[in-house]
Amino acid sequence: MANYDLYAMFLKQVDRAEPYLGANAELLPLFREPKEVTEYTLPLRLADGSLRLFKAWRSHHNNALGPYKGGVRFYRDASREEIAALSAWMTVKCATAGLPFGGSKGGVRVHPQDLDGEELERLSRAYALATASTTGPDLEIPAPDINTNPQTMAWFQDTYEKVRGDSVPAAYTGKPLEVGGSQGRNASGAHGGAFVLRELLRELGMDPRDVRVAIQGYGSLGITAHQAFAAQGMKVVAVSDSHGGVYAPGGLDPKSLGEHKLLTGLLRHFPGAEDLTGEEIFALDVDVVVPAALECALTEHNADSVKAKVVLELANAPTTPEADRILEDKGVLVAPDVLANSGGVTVSCFEWIQGRTGDFWSETEVLRRLDERLSGALRETWTLSEQFRIPLRTAAFVRGVGKVLRAMRLKGIWP
Repeated sequence: MANYDLYAMFLKQVDRAEPYLGANAELLPLFREPKEVTEYTLPLRLADGSLRLFKAWRSHHNNALGPYKGGVRFYRDASREEIAALSAWMTVKCATAGLPFGGSKGGVRVHPQDLDGEELERLSRAYALATASTTGPDLEIPAPDINTNPQTMAWFQDTYEKVRGDSVPAAYTGKPLEVGGSQGRNASGAHGGAFVLRELLRELGMDPRDVRVAIQGYGSLGITAHQAFAAQGMKVVAVSDSHGGVYAPGGLDPKSLGEHKLLTGLLRHFPGAEDLTGEEIFALDVDVVVPAALECALTEHNADSVKAKVVLELANAPTTPEADRILEDKGVLVAPDVLANSGGVTVSCFEWIQGRTGDFWSETEVLRRLDERLSGALRETWTLSEQFRIPLRTAAFVRGVGKVLRAMRLKGIWP
């Protein structure tokens, strides 16, 4: 990823929404800044007896709508600026999806592959211990992100409960089912994106069975997105990861491709498909391109090569503001991350509700509720886009930021 200022990207997106926010825009200076960003130094004794120190951060952006909500990533390039920006986008994402949460984010600067299983557990517990005083169902509810998973959340949960001395099943989300997780959580980001895309295609008058999709990023999110799109009749014709990709005009079978990657460790050389470089995937003649990896994948350097009619952002912040302008000028419709990839936090909200009530739902019920919520959010965002003749991203910010500003206005500025 190039060295882009993510917080500056966020502020540019807010700026584009400002003319449509009315009198409440007076409160934007407060919204533009995170409420607090905390830095930690986490000590870890390694298996060889040596001591390493890891920098970590937690950013609380805004909690006008409810407790802070956001993932924790273990990432070698994590930084204060990145975590603060992602927490701000989480505020908009939660509001756009209609969730009773504010936005936060956490991160540890570490390459998890450098640690063994026991070291990773101790680092996870060190982070949970450091943040325990500001975590809880009514304060902040962390969740998985890059390089963290249900097992990480189980370690977080256990550490937090030992500090508290009681059981608090709604303190973290994205947990294993055995410790209070929700059915449907692991694939929720992909399913949410597929629901948003289905509704978007309906607005555009496009039949999903005629739609060809290319997915950039083929980790767990890209793989489950492939399955979700195929289940709706769409044809995924190309996928890529950090090592390259494959293209098959007749479509790629998700099961066979998954088995090939598991067996060989690579997407390349899949029978019946031609190999691609990672960058070539954006220039393919497809209907929908799906960035599902890291930030700033679409930039001013490659956006002009996009031939797709729709960009569906399943990654966080995959499109820079400069690329946004280029795509807008080309007539490419961008389904923004704050809406398209809100499936994960929406089902996290469902898990939080289930944990607080003790009433756990079936996967069918979880996906039904997810579909209902995100389909409604897309339609309302589409209406704003049509009303003001603005891009979907700006409409999503008008919708999300507007909700937060109205809550801030009602609560008042105190002390």
